[in-house]
Amino acid sequence: MFATLTLATVLAAPVPKDGPVDPPKGPAPTLQYFKADGDSIVRNVQVTQMVPVQKQREVTRVVNGQEVKETVTVTEYQTQTVTQASKVAAKDATFGTAAGKKLTADEALGRLKDGGICVVVYGKQAPDAAYLKAFKDDTLVVTLPEPKVVMPGPPTVPAPLPKK
Repeated sequence: MFATLTLATVLAAPVPKDGPVDPPKGPAPTLQYFKADGDSIVRNVQVTQMVPVQKQREVTRVVNGQEVKETVTVTEYQTQTVTQASKVAAKDATFGTAAGKKLTADEALGRLKDGGICVVVYGKQAPDAAYLKAFKDDTLVVTLPEPKVVMPGPPTVPAPLPKK
């Protein structure tokens, strides 16, 4: 009886807090797999795509007052997750830990020799400390340059044909 009462008291005890946490500022970091490759790092990113799939369906139609069954081809879309790998020069990234310790590119490449999951942010600003509290102090944080977004230009209009 005493053991049950003690266990209930321990399980019902409030969880201690680290103190108040302000809402994080800035975008949330992502988690990505990195592996060192010479003076570069190769990252694998999981991307979800909608893929068209052709399927055969049997439908019933009314033709001249009679029901007729026929098979038609329809296009459905399925969600598919694919891994995309890209190489980034280590000199173009900055490295640190969730505890805020700065790392050199060589130190980071050494830690990523066998690959590992890293916290990733884009741009020049480190992730907000509120996000980093969720990770162990030695978790590797990789800051990559902002992705370049290329917007397509207006369609080109062919030049008029010369008049004869």
